[in-house]
Amino acid sequence: MHWHYETSIDKQVNRRFYVDKIINPETVKNLVIPKILGTHAEVIGKALKRQIKYFKLTPSRFYYVIFKALYKLGLYPAGVIAGFYPNLEKERIRLPDPIQYKDLLTGEPKQTTLNDLMAEAVQFGCRMIETAYAYYEGRKNRGQCEKIIGGQSLETGRVGKRTPDIRFSADLYPE
Repeated sequence: MHWHYETSIDKQVNRRFYVDKIINPETVKNLVIPKILGTHAEVIGKALKRQIKYFKLTPSRFYYVIFKALYKLGLYPAGVIAGFYPNLEKERIRLPDPIQYKDLLTGEPKQTTLNDLMAEAVQFGCRMIETAYAYYEGRKNRGQCEKIIGGQSLETGRVGKRTPDIRFSADLYPE
């Protein structure tokens, strides 16, 4: 479901900014990639190359038909075809507007729109970049930065909360 929604959002929002058009996968070998969580830079580089090549395939109806056949033969999971643009035509699942959901940790009912989520993400990202740059220039100290760049979890969006802390979720795309 995640890939399907991500592709749907990409098709709605993104008109010309495609990763495979701005990054040549062959240049990945020249990147300086730090070791992340015990994973060697070579592994990260190979994964990035595969991801960029996959992004290049997803708008293609030809590759969609191939991967759909492989899925039907049991050789690929359903999630693989969810990321293909032609799959959006087959599966009419769309993000509702407004989006109603529960907070992952508290279960508190929430409501927003895709536009509001995008604006919030841009504003938050800009604040973090501006803060990091101010630190680089010596205009902010580490403590000031930690108030804005607190180390939020990529899974929960919260500081100090990880995947096992999630209490409210839904399996919307069972196999």
